[in-house]
Amino acid sequence: MTGDGLDAGALADQVLPLDGPYLPEKVVEAARTVGELVRRLNHATWNASALRYPPQLDSTVGALRAAVYGLDQTFTQIATRLDVFGADPRIEHDDRSDPWVGCAEAPQHLRHAVGELRAVTEVLDRVTAITYHLGYDTSTAPPRRQPFPPPGPATVHEGQSTAPAVPPVPRAGRKR
Repeated sequence: MTGDGLDAGALADQVLPLDGPYLPEKVVEAARTVGELVRRLNHATWNASALRYPPQLDSTVGALRAAVYGLDQTFTQIATRLDVFGADPRIEHDDRSDPWVGCAEAPQHLRHAVGELRAVTEVLDRVTAITYHLGYDTSTAPPRRQPFPPPGPATVHEGQSTAPAVPPVPRAGRKR
């Protein structure tokens, strides 16, 4: 849930409703939005305050794993669409090369990318098998310092490190 009460599905419906209509400009905008969200995740996850606790990290990795799984289907369907374009006698290429060669080659690359995505999802499966079980042991005395500084502007004084504090190592076998 976001601060304004919208969840990921409701936000996504604003860009591209799940049940359509599937207008080309909306499909392109949805793909651009995915790219922009990844850019923002890159900025956020660089900051230690973005993922303060192991379950937050696990949820993030799990959601990204689901996205990668979904790209498998997206790329396959785009490859199929390119196959259809390759059979259309009206198709042309702006550099005057044979458009049918491109419409045969591009789907092959997309299908190759699908195989590579499957390798990535296998790795992410192993990561989530680990991160799912991570947590902090709260049965003992609290740590001497917070795992990460509280959110908000921080003042860095001369000679002071800007590196985030290292969280305590969780005990083996502890769950959330």
